[in-house]
Amino acid sequence: LYVHLQIAATVAAHGNSISVGLCQGYSAVLIPQLMTSTSTIQITEEESSWIASLGVISNPLGALSAGILMEIFGRKATVKMTSLPYLVGWILIALSDNIVKMYVGRFISGLAVEKYTSCWRPSSSAPGAAAPTPSPPLPLATALIVGESQGVYLRELREVIPRVGGVPK
Repeated sequence: LYVHLQIAATVAAHGNSISVGLCQGYSAVLIPQLMTSTSTIQITEEESSWIASLGVISNPLGALSAGILMEIFGRKATVKMTSLPYLVGWILIALSDNIVKMYVGRFISGLAVEKYTSCWRPSSSAPGAAAPTPSPPLPLATALIVGESQGVYLRELREVIPRVGGVPK
């Protein structure tokens, strides 16, 4: 039981790091699926570049808002607050039935990415020890790998949720 609690605590602590990687890597699997003739949302080359870019264009706004929120609420509370834009962004992406919802979901997810990464700072080290990295590289690398493979599952989720939840397509 103790080991399970440690694993759960580790996953919870790195959940936002994983979300950063998922947001950054998702357009790589999303765009080819949207470019197929069987996609429910048909996109052009220009629209695909906007989908890929909106996750990054909003990063500076997330960083600026993170600075303001950290001054008011502190780092820990600001990191916790990033879960809401991640959630809203991913719900919009998963349930989008048109390109505008997809754009808004990517933009909001990009805000959350930089809001989270702006809150990271190296912790103090013992004298003579190597300085820690400003962000956790292993969770981010793992998240990029997971992000590359999640496209199939979110596409299926977008098709299943309306049927299960009674939401009309």
